[in-house]
Amino acid sequence: MRNGDDTPLEPKGNIKKRKGTVNDNNDTKKRSSSSSPSLLTEIPAVKCPLNFSSAQSLLESLLGPACTLDEFFAQYWEKKILLIKAIERNTSDEPNKAQQFVEYFGQLFNLGILEEIIKSHHLEHNVDMNACHYVNGKRTNSQDKGLIKLKDVNLQFNKKKRTLQFHQPQRFCDEFWKMQELMEVYFGSLVGCNIYMTPCETQGLAPHYDDVEVFILQLEGSKRWKLYSPLKELPMDPSEDLDETAMKKVRLISELTLNPGDVLYFPRGTIHQAQAVGEGHSTHATISTYQSHTWANYFMSTMPFLADKWTENVLSLRKGLPIHYHSKVNRDLFKQKLKQALYAMAEASTSEDVIYSTCDSITSDFFANRLPPFKFKDEPIGTYQEITR
Repeated sequence: MRNGDDTPLEPKGNIKKRKGTVNDNNDTKKRSSSSSPSLLTEIPAVKCPLNFSSAQSLLESLLGPACTLDEFFAQYWEKKILLIKAIERNTSDEPNKAQQFVEYFGQLFNLGILEEIIKSHHLEHNVDMNACHYVNGKRTNSQDKGLIKLKDVNLQFNKKKRTLQFHQPQRFCDEFWKMQELMEVYFGSLVGCNIYMTPCETQGLAPHYDDVEVFILQLEGSKRWKLYSPLKELPMDPSEDLDETAMKKVRLISELTLNPGDVLYFPRGTIHQAQAVGEGHSTHATISTYQSHTWANYFMSTMPFLADKWTENVLSLRKGLPIHYHSKVNRDLFKQKLKQALYAMAEASTSEDVIYSTCDSITSDFFANRLPPFKFKDEPIGTYQEITR
């Protein structure tokens, strides 16, 4: 760090640090590392209500007991929203489960963690973190550039009342690394995460929709969400900010408030906006997956290779196109011939082709960019032979 930004920060004198603030760079004071243990280390298993023993167990513990995995994929996945309130997790066998989720989520990310990350890493505006707010139908973004300093965060968050959007916290926080790595194992698709910290009674983003399946984890405070019907079901691309004209074309399907420990799922294409409510700021994590993970993406990636392979043995693919197939008068004939060709391709596919087709760009991108397995504290290090010897 430069300009002394790596110096630990504390308020001047005996003034207590206000809830929802980040210490300013001017209030500096040396303190020993032993008096301030890192907030980024793995949370002990006894304090974690999620089950990290396997990818399936993680998803089951995140959604259950309100919803089983079979129910989730049959009724909600790519179909409709699912709200899981923390209080719904309490059972006769686990009467304190809700409180465990509240406490665990509160430790995943907060202003103290953000402060520690900024002090110990070189982070850049608009690369690692953005600041924005949405007022009177218009979103305004911070124009800060270069190295992020705590005084910048204090100005944007506490004075300008802008939402802080922190990208990919799994780079610094073990719990998100554990969670996302296992979710990638389960879904076979990359899993991303952003943190949103919103000052009280403000809104950061304009109404919009995304091209990903979304899981919201409410970590601190409360946030009021408005969810609307999609302009297009399961879109391939995210939207720009939606204006009043666009919003007149959709209907409000749900208005709900997330409190600490709550989880919300909604399919890609769901238009949404959210505002921090109640006392103090709101912090939530948006975990997303299945970006560019559709049949269309698969076909665009694999069909050139498979068509080339099948051409050798499938006569229909070697037949010429209908005369003037591009003219209006021949469209019905073209449609008929296209169906025949596609059916012939499907009939020609074999188990070998299925294996061959997994070598597509979607799969290659997944294996090249997925998170490495998380190493738990008591897990041995070494080669397979050394560990099993």
